[in-house]
Amino acid sequence: MHCGQVATVQFVVVQRYAHVFWIPFFPIGKKGVSICSHCKQTLTVKEFNDEYREFYNQVKQNRRPPFYMYSGLILLGLLITAAVIAGKKDEARLRERIAHPRAGDVYSIKEGQGRYTLYKVADTAKDSVYILFHLMEISREKGLNMLKSQDLYDNKKQAFSIGEIESMHKEGKLIAVD
Repeated sequence: MHCGQVATVQFVVVQRYAHVFWIPFFPIGKKGVSICSHCKQTLTVKEFNDEYREFYNQVKQNRRPPFYMYSGLILLGLLITAAVIAGKKDEARLRERIAHPRAGDVYSIKEGQGRYTLYKVADTAKDSVYILFHLMEISREKGLNMLKSQDLYDNKKQAFSIGEIESMHKEGKLIAVD
């Protein structure tokens, strides 16, 4: 208990929050103390008498965290939203490129487990796509960029319908178009 002087006790409520690199994500609790301006004694919540504890609980309930305390969550939400939108745009662009192939397009193909290669569009007709097969396979999808730098395609054209190309994409065999 403080020194007993009248109107000298001040309550301080501090909001704690979780943060990453000083960007607050969300509030995680409140702490409070009482300070006597006369004797400078400080009491924590555990040391409060019933009267102080009741007043502290009222003050604590009436204090809402400011909007900026959620700025990290808001930024995270915006980043996730932007990533989802970008992913949908990329998928729409891929479907457009599959539906309307052009000579020179390079399809990244997953032949099977640990087998990746490239198909190159040599020519297109009304509903047909003429493909040149890359002569090499690679075991990782990341290695496809290395294959793209090597212009090693078979000279024999293989005809596919656009419907076959679309079903290759739906089956997960055609994974990208460059």
